[in-house]
Amino acid sequence: MANLDSAIVLLNCFVVCLAVTSSNSTTDHDALLAIKSRISSDPLGILATNWSSNRLSPTVFNISSLRTIDFTNNDLSGSLPDHMVDYKHSNLKEIYLKSNHLNGRIPSSLWEVRSLEILSLSYNEWTGSLPKEIGNLTMLKYLYLGATNLTGVIPNEIGRLINLKELNCHEGRFSGPLPYNLFNTSAIEIIDLYRNEFSGHLPPSMGRWHNFSGKIPESTKNASKLVIINLSSNSFSGSIPNNLGDLEFLERLLLGENNLTRDYFTPELKFLSSLTNCRNLKLMVFALNPLGGFLPASLGNFSSSLYLIQAFGSKIRGSIPIGVGNLSGLTYLGLDQNELTGPIPSTIGRLHNLEVLYLEQNKLKGHIPDDLCALKNLGDLYVSQNGLNGSIPACLGGLKSLQRLFLDSNRLTSMIPSMLWSLKDLVLLNLSSNSLSGDLPSTIGTFKVLTLLDLSYNQLSGYIPRSIGGAQQLSSLRLSHNKFGGNIPESVGALIGLEILDLSDNNLLGNIPQSLQKLRYLQYLNVSWNRLQGEIPDEGSFVNFTALSFVGNVALCGTPRLEVPQCGSKTTNKYQSKFVSSLKYILPFTVLALLIAVVIIILLRSPMRNIRPLTTGDSILLEWTRVSYIELLRATESFNESNILGTGGFGSVFKGILSDDMVAHVGDFGLAKILGEEEFMERTMTLATVGYMAPEYGQEGLISTRGDVYNYGIILMETFTRKKPTDEMFSEEMSLRNWVNVALHDSIYDVVDKNLVANDSEHLPAKEQCVSSILSLALDCTTIYAAERPTIEDVVVRLQKIRAIFQESLSG
Repeated sequence: MANLDSAIVLLNCFVVCLAVTSSNSTTDHDALLAIKSRISSDPLGILATNWSSNRLSPTVFNISSLRTIDFTNNDLSGSLPDHMVDYKHSNLKEIYLKSNHLNGRIPSSLWEVRSLEILSLSYNEWTGSLPKEIGNLTMLKYLYLGATNLTGVIPNEIGRLINLKELNCHEGRFSGPLPYNLFNTSAIEIIDLYRNEFSGHLPPSMGRWHNFSGKIPESTKNASKLVIINLSSNSFSGSIPNNLGDLEFLERLLLGENNLTRDYFTPELKFLSSLTNCRNLKLMVFALNPLGGFLPASLGNFSSSLYLIQAFGSKIRGSIPIGVGNLSGLTYLGLDQNELTGPIPSTIGRLHNLEVLYLEQNKLKGHIPDDLCALKNLGDLYVSQNGLNGSIPACLGGLKSLQRLFLDSNRLTSMIPSMLWSLKDLVLLNLSSNSLSGDLPSTIGTFKVLTLLDLSYNQLSGYIPRSIGGAQQLSSLRLSHNKFGGNIPESVGALIGLEILDLSDNNLLGNIPQSLQKLRYLQYLNVSWNRLQGEIPDEGSFVNFTALSFVGNVALCGTPRLEVPQCGSKTTNKYQSKFVSSLKYILPFTVLALLIAVVIIILLRSPMRNIRPLTTGDSILLEWTRVSYIELLRATESFNESNILGTGGFGSVFKGILSDDMVAHVGDFGLAKILGEEEFMERTMTLATVGYMAPEYGQEGLISTRGDVYNYGIILMETFTRKKPTDEMFSEEMSLRNWVNVALHDSIYDVVDKNLVANDSEHLPAKEQCVSSILSLALDCTTIYAAERPTIEDVVVRLQKIRAIFQESLSG
């Protein structure tokens, strides 16, 4: 290789910069070969092909001529010899050994190279400690020792490095108190001690790294040229000095994740007022410190160069000063996870450069100010978990840069503004745990980059739009604890990236779509507490779900491991589509049938039914009570109009007092009234129609109004099954009620009147649900124990609900 007055040898990715003299040095030659021999790994083959005793001229190895050695980022491993540098003759100024796998102790000869200006040893596996001899490098300007295994204290001798501009020991294992004389170095500009180790106790909130402790020294102000101070993720304690404002060149102050407090002589964070004198300050972080105290009104006095304030998790109290609106250069404001109270200042709307606003997990009250709509560059808005009320400002829909919107866990009311659904660049939207109402628009499918949609725990209603399948990037969809009805759209199966689907606690009907089996990434599914029916899919990700995903849907069937009944046979399923589709024809007659049933009950209750002449041999404990016309006049005050309860097709109904104990009654034509004057029950031997009478009447002669409810339940079953309770197919082992009960848990198509079956399948789920609900009501009316039956008033309410749900389903 040719001799050069100033030579640079390129060894692939690393560089040895040389200033070669005319003389050769075998001593230097041997020294370099010694370095090579200690390197145990050279995966790129650099040394083998470029650095050999046979190929390189001895003049290259004149160490005294070297100015720069750069072995950065070469995946080299092994240790270096202690005497790798002939410090007596060395003129080295820069050594770069960053980002390798070098281990062992740092060669002691390095600490004797007094000409060094840059020493970069970061991202290696050095062991041992930083020796006191570091103080010998008086010409050193930049020292990089980050991300190594060096331990122990930073020696006080480092204060002798009067030319030191940057000290970077980030992510190391240094311990002990910070040298006070470090800040007496007038040339120092950057101190980065982020995330180191120190023995001692830290509160859990401090995270998983244990770092430096002790107070931040007052001498910090003496380092007047400081531009960057990074003491984050250590264990510094005590108060933040109030004289940091003397650092006129300070641009970045990072004190986060320590144990720092405020000056307890004042309730305000006084150090902030001092820092307003740092007119070059751009970035200020003091998050995750137990500061307490209040934000001073002087917060608005920072210069326009300040673009970031991060103070989350610092126990800050009081209100947000209105002066915050003066920080015109601010792009990031993070005051979340504190104890702030009062309203969100409207002056924040003046921060036209603001891109991130974090105010969640505080105690803020009042409305979300419309002034926020002036923040046209806002990308993140987090005001979750506060006490905000009122409506969501519709003008937020005009913030086209908005990507993450979290308004959850507040007291917001009214409908979701329609303009909000026009934010096409939204990635995360969380409006959960409020009192929002209304329905979802079909435009929800136009969200092409939305990955999270959480509207749970609100009062939303209507149907889940089919267009939701257009939101292809959704990974989490939570709509639980609302009032959604209708079917689960098949289009949900088009959300191929979906990982979380929670539709629980709604009024959803119909089957679980088979298309959901295609969601290969689905990890969490919850459709519990709805009105779903039919077979639970058993392929795809459904094989991983448990019964907890489906509880509270009484008409679902599937594999036994899901704790639901097994589904019916294929023969049963053959009738399913025919039956349910035919309901559109038979349901108009359903109302007529119910009216007929009511008339039958009235006739059965009539005093004239099943009366036969009494004979001497009859042992019937029944005493008919006759009421004279005079008694009727007295009871109704001569049929005074003030006693009229109502007027019908058969005349007027009066109220009157007829009993000896002067208790007022309204006419009751059921068995309970006919058979006696007791308020609730009477023992009798009266016979009733077989199959319709309640069990307690036939077995013990007990009469109650709940027996009439039993009659009505039997008639409901007879109406829809076209089977009388006395049909020859029924015996002691199988009654009409038992037959319906078994079918309701298996398949209602086994009991329904086959003449009602047609071929049209329109509105199939809704019609099937309607009939199932009516038969379920009939079963409740015919329970064995009278006390467990609903009252006739309850029956009416349930019928009204069944009708309302059915009509709502048809309209969808």
